[in-house]
Amino acid sequence: GGESAWGVSSAATGLYDAAALPARKVLLDMDDWHVSSSFTDATVATLFLSAVPRSQLSSGLVVVPSTTESETEGSYVLEVHSDAPITVCANAETKSKTIVGEWSDANAGGSHLHPTWDTNPTYKLTFTAAASRAKTTIVLARPEQSWKNSDMVGSMMGFYLSREQAILHPDATGAQPIFHDGKPWNESPFVPLHCVSTPPNFTLEAQGSSGVYTIMPATYAPGKKGMFHLSVMSDADFTLTEAANTSMPH
Repeated sequence: GGESAWGVSSAATGLYDAAALPARKVLLDMDDWHVSSSFTDATVATLFLSAVPRSQLSSGLVVVPSTTESETEGSYVLEVHSDAPITVCANAETKSKTIVGEWSDANAGGSHLHPTWDTNPTYKLTFTAAASRAKTTIVLARPEQSWKNSDMVGSMMGFYLSREQAILHPDATGAQPIFHDGKPWNESPFVPLHCVSTPPNFTLEAQGSSGVYTIMPATYAPGKKGMFHLSVMSDADFTLTEAANTSMPH
């Protein structure tokens, strides 16, 4: 809560091109370039970037106004001054959303190889635009510090994707497969990393009843508890909400 993202472009033409922005990152590595204000003043926050090479700004900057505490509401004014032509444009919240989730005692069900897999948390992705297909990126990430001492194999993570209102077991009959590059794609690989996503150039049907999907994040083994972030980015408008824990048996 208390955050919104703005794109700042420093192209010589002064034109803002959302397609030129780099892919959204859910987690920042220690060697990633980023800077924050001091969070010490209740009314003003400022940053001065001195002599930043234009080559580092080819895709612009992302500015995220934020309060120190979540759920803090209020208005603000964002000002950007530069000795080069710039534009400032709000990134559309209807095309990018992140939900913070958690595997707990009640829902750390593991992969579909385990009978408890249907207790995993699920999320409903609904496209609200009229586009026939939407270029879509789904990213599941987790904070490395919280998981670095975990069982490497059992804590591998991935996610399932279903065209239905509920997640279908991968061995179920009658499921409507999702295709990518001519092959069914209804689940990500399970990886011992802290980030996994859909493949490049992944698209989904976005019209009518075909534009409703269910996403289920999971760890490889049950009982692996901890926080995660589920992010969806698309070139079509959508909503992403937590769904009831529903799945269909195989």
